[in-house]
Amino acid sequence: MSPWVPRDSFLQMRQQLVMSSEYLGNFIGYEYLSDITISKRYAIDYYFCYYERQPMWYEFTFYKPGVNWRVQNINFQAEFESFIKKASISWHSNS
Repeated sequence: MSPWVPRDSFLQMRQQLVMSSEYLGNFIGYEYLSDITISKRYAIDYYFCYYERQPMWYEFTFYKPGVNWRVQNINFQAEFESFIKKASISWHSNS
């Protein structure tokens, strides 16, 4: 656990993940979707995860303050439509 993340925030995120998995059913698998490299020290990766009841997407933000990469932020949602809209804007702007 990061020394900069309050323990309460970590426990809250963990609880949300546990509750989501109870609602979504068993984890089946995942696919890497895309990434956005903001700079040599900041990047975002997107993953699509399969569960029994419905899919869920995850957004991992990474920061490299020195030699090693660190997880800066994790977002996850079961509302996949919001990711599709966000991704289509990003993918169209990159083409």
